[in-house]
Amino acid sequence: MEKIKAIVKKVNQEPAAMEIDNTLDSYQNLVGGYIEMIPFPNVKNVCIILNEEGKLDGLEPTLLVPEYKDVLAGNFAVVGTKDGDTVSLSDQQIERCNKYLQKYHVSNTDMLTAYDALQFTLAHEKTEAEAE
Repeated sequence: MEKIKAIVKKVNQEPAAMEIDNTLDSYQNLVGGYIEMIPFPNVKNVCIILNEEGKLDGLEPTLLVPEYKDVLAGNFAVVGTKDGDTVSLSDQQIERCNKYLQKYHVSNTDMLTAYDALQFTLAHEKTEAEAE
């Protein structure tokens, strides 16, 4: 079984770089259901693997994603991608992704509060961009 270097973010926990099994079963166990893969914002060849129905299932919010005007819910993994396959993250990718995760993580809150935080973040970033 192949292992890859990834970042795992669990509900109400800090993200952690670790080696994980690079299998569908492993990803489904981590997220607690069917998986969905979305591009990681502003980092090439990196994606987030999350629960496809996390918000519908009422999972707790874990990450604001202003670029998508969305909030992610439940546990997720951040992995590298190459030619459609999941691969290990490089040290540089881990560093860039961790900075983003630290900036936009949410914990111990409900989805409504997380969306309020997202709206505040979007308004604040728009104001900063206009000031430049």
